[in-house]
Amino acid sequence: MNITLLSLIYFIAFSHALMLAVALWKQTSRGQSGRILAIFISVFAYKMFEAGVMFSDLYKFIPHVLDWLPGVVLIIGPIFYGYIRAVAGKKSFSSLQWLLHFTPAILLIAYNSPQLFVEASMKINNISRIQEYEGPMVIPTQIVFLLLLLKLHLGIYLIKSWKILVRFEAKAYQLRADNSGLILKRHKQLCVALFSLEATWVILFILQQSIGFFALEYVSTIWLLFMATIILAMGYYGLEQPSIVFSDAERALIINDKSIPPQDKPHNHENNVIQLKSSDKEKYQQSLLSDDAAKDIANQLSQALSQKQLFLDDKLTLSSLANELSIKPHLISQVINQSMKTNFYQLVNEYRVNFAIQLLHNINSNWSVERIAYESGFGNRVTFNNAFKSLKGCTPSAYRKKLKHAG
Repeated sequence: MNITLLSLIYFIAFSHALMLAVALWKQTSRGQSGRILAIFISVFAYKMFEAGVMFSDLYKFIPHVLDWLPGVVLIIGPIFYGYIRAVAGKKSFSSLQWLLHFTPAILLIAYNSPQLFVEASMKINNISRIQEYEGPMVIPTQIVFLLLLLKLHLGIYLIKSWKILVRFEAKAYQLRADNSGLILKRHKQLCVALFSLEATWVILFILQQSIGFFALEYVSTIWLLFMATIILAMGYYGLEQPSIVFSDAERALIINDKSIPPQDKPHNHENNVIQLKSSDKEKYQQSLLSDDAAKDIANQLSQALSQKQLFLDDKLTLSSLANELSIKPHLISQVINQSMKTNFYQLVNEYRVNFAIQLLHNINSNWSVERIAYESGFGNRVTFNNAFKSLKGCTPSAYRKKLKHAG
């Protein structure tokens, strides 16, 4: 059996992708975004396995495992968009909606199905002829048009996903004190990577068809290598927070840009909050809160965080804090942003970092940095390191070393 360097790379990518998909599936429950991401990565895993078989001589032994997902971009687009929608807390697609999104892929698979069930010897001969052919491979114009149409199909889904990610990443730090903002930023980078991947394929394909700049096999190889990199990155970032989902309350604040949801009425906090006019859809302005009301809410926030130590809950969000204080989330957000001159992420994590510093000063403690992070309310070390370095200019590990040297 002949295993080439390329086939080895693809098989390694396949094994990693498969493990990531299984891990994501196990770490999330039904209906959560992680399950959709697991399916998404599984599709890539199959393409990596297929590439590994094609670039070795394994296709001579298992030819019928190949070509089950022609036009895979027709599958990638809807799944990625469905995943980003789930992250944004939108209602999941119904079975009928999923079917409609996958209709182009289903039609192409059905059209290609006769090729799946030809005799093994015929399939092996066809693959061998393609691999041995060294001349120019000019594809008919209608096929070229179809291939470009497939890429456009994916591009539309990526653009729709990008718009959601941009909106939610911009507001994540106003609503959460975990690494949701970072995860969304990574997802944006992955969205750009997928878009760049398809743009690269289109450019190379057009150059190949017009001036023979590349052999067609190199276009596919470059596309597959890019894909291998992307799936590993996506799986890694997905595991950082596999079930990231924004709640209905958070989504309302994001989508309405701090406006009050239509079904809610403004909360009159001890008669200090000025009532809104008849339209609940109007965005709040600074005039909605008197100075005394803003100070009162700020004091309640400080007491809840310092005395009740609500920051020790790693699941604490703006919405859950608002429920604890019985104050509308948008009013708390307004006070944090305009009166306290910070955002929710920075406010909560400042309390967490100060608490962690107290633990670090206990030189007799043998707790690891990870343990201190969790005891201080951080859900993971990434957020802990970022928040600590932002406030203290160094990582928790470096801070502990300074303390030991000073002692």
